[in-house]
Amino acid sequence: MPAFAVAGDREFLHAAIAARPSGHLTYLAAPQGTRNHKRPGNMIRESARVAKVERSAHGLRKSRAIQLAEGGATELQIGSWTGPTTLREIVRYTRQRNRRAAVAGTEQDQNSENTADQL
Repeated sequence: MPAFAVAGDREFLHAAIAARPSGHLTYLAAPQGTRNHKRPGNMIRESARVAKVERSAHGLRKSRAIQLAEGGATELQIGSWTGPTTLREIVRYTRQRNRRAAVAGTEQDQNSENTADQL
């Protein structure tokens, strides 16, 4: 997993791969026979609601994109990780991260200040 991945991602990925039956393809089956481009998002939203997570598929993807940006991922890495999101949208997440870093300072800046204080 890349350095910007959220803790636990690797284990979750391996558990998901191990849980699926062997084979080459994975299909999402729509319970009511509806097959359109909105159905996977609706299924995710419904499952999230059952799990007491009040987010849409877009909201979940946005949350992950922000986590990745805060972890140091580039715009292209975030796009690869989160799927078909526009670059404009991804830039908004990294811009937010860059503003926070400008105010708080980078981890490297904070570490060098701590080291200087200890001397």
